[in-house]
Amino acid sequence: MAKPSSEQECHVSFKRYVTTTMVGIGVAIMAAILISQVYMAITGGLLSRIITEQFAAAFCVPIAYVSALILVLILRISGGPVEFKFWGLEFRGASGPLVFWILCFLVIVWAFKMMWVWKT
Repeated sequence: MAKPSSEQECHVSFKRYVTTTMVGIGVAIMAAILISQVYMAITGGLLSRIITEQFAAAFCVPIAYVSALILVLILRISGGPVEFKFWGLEFRGASGPLVFWILCFLVIVWAFKMMWVWKT
């Protein structure tokens, strides 16, 4: 097997640097926008109205997100890669944890919806 040349190594290193820089800039811009929007929502009283009227959307959906993530990570740590078959489809590799997370998330959100008392 041929050893990569220094030019190829430089290209890979530069590509990794540019990708990391762009991701960092994107995350910083998104964080700045999020912080400014949350600040405006808090000072304008919008956040308290949203929490009062849409508590399930404000708190239960993020809880479902984190719960599904923790479940998938625990299964991956304790049992290795997540692979399963569902309705004749086989999920393995990167698709296994992703599809399993989506299923867990949707089931947890559905459970919150079924337990929620709706105003009529």
